[in-house]
Amino acid sequence: MKGGLASRHHWFPSLPPSPASEHLFVAAAPPAAVDPFADITGTHPTRTAVVRCMRREPSPDTSGGGAVFRPDEPCLRAQYAKVLVEALDLPVEEGLVAPFWDLGDNDPASLYPHDYIAAAYQPGLSGFPRWFIPSLAARRGGRNW
Repeated sequence: MKGGLASRHHWFPSLPPSPASEHLFVAAAPPAAVDPFADITGTHPTRTAVVRCMRREPSPDTSGGGAVFRPDEPCLRAQYAKVLVEALDLPVEEGLVAPFWDLGDNDPASLYPHDYIAAAYQPGLSGFPRWFIPSLAARRGGRNW
């Protein structure tokens, strides 16, 4: 094929054609992106926001997309307190005190929910005088404190 197509469109134009240079080299494609949660896939309305948040600070328990986010369940006031404390970067440590009688027993091995609620209470983020009602659903767009 002297002067033919194979010699004009060679992989290595500065080298003469050889059997090795005529092979097609195939590289592995990068793995497909995995949705961080099994219940937020495809066109779910919250998917873009959740994936963007997960890229900023990935959670170790979401690898492989097996964890669930439960976007259609209400966010409880105790969960909301934790989100606020972490978003505002408020200090939280074991032994913080909140004056709410309805929190139940405190587990000293965990900061949730007592110490997160107390951390939210310290700067005045709670508006109830003596109860917190941690299992009440937080309202969207309304005052939750």
